[in-house]
Amino acid sequence: MDPGEVRLLAEQVSHTLDLLNGQISALEARLSHAEEVADLRLSTLERSQSDQEARLRVPMPRKWPTCASAPLSAASLTRRPACGRLPTRWCA
Repeated sequence: MDPGEVRLLAEQVSHTLDLLNGQISALEARLSHAEEVADLRLSTLERSQSDQEARLRVPMPRKWPTCASAPLSAASLTRRPACGRLPTRWCA
């Protein structure tokens, strides 16, 4: 090989290395961005989970006893049959 061919080959190898280094830099930037996005999503999910757990720990209002007794209250407001008792079927 003469010196011109060696120089050309060296320039081609140098150019190829520059292209590879550029691709590696671009991949590193994409990876860094993906890590930032994943960290942001994780922190959002953790915050959401802690908010949900906090909501579950709050005592429930005492509406259940009134809701459960509502059918009984409605039944007490209905008219009793002529026989005066509340059998499973109404008196004739």
